[in-house]
Amino acid sequence: MATPKLTHVFTFTMTTPPGIEASSSKYSNLTAGYAEDGGYIETADGSTKLKCIGATDWMLSNPNSNTITIDARASFIGEDGTNLDVKYAGKLIVTQHVLDIFSGKPGKEFDFGEEYCYTCPIISSRSEKFAWVNDGVFVAMGKLRVLETGHMELQYRVLKVG
Repeated sequence: MATPKLTHVFTFTMTTPPGIEASSSKYSNLTAGYAEDGGYIETADGSTKLKCIGATDWMLSNPNSNTITIDARASFIGEDGTNLDVKYAGKLIVTQHVLDIFSGKPGKEFDFGEEYCYTCPIISSRSEKFAWVNDGVFVAMGKLRVLETGHMELQYRVLKVG
């Protein structure tokens, strides 16, 4: 059986306000993180960059597990109206290192593949330029870092399967 080919097609970057609560409360196991202005998605070759016009990351944390289930949406648009809508679900294993990042300690980070942070994006577009995404299957790996301001920067490297 052949191993699926993975091709890097996009990287998207978003920033959240300082300090994200990554645990359940006595009322709910859901936590939401909202992206700030300045987020974007860029093609792997850097030829196209689209601005994030809205994004929310819902995280489902179970008090009996160290795994967060990610359920997120983001919309991106270019100056010419080119668009991408991304819905992604996945898992993040919460280690002490991840908790340090979520607490907003500047300088804390993990790179792609250093922590278990993987999603399965479903990408769609109304734009002819990106019509191919409507038929593709994708996986993504996450990277987190805390900026000097305490804000958290989230990046996903998106890979097309096949």
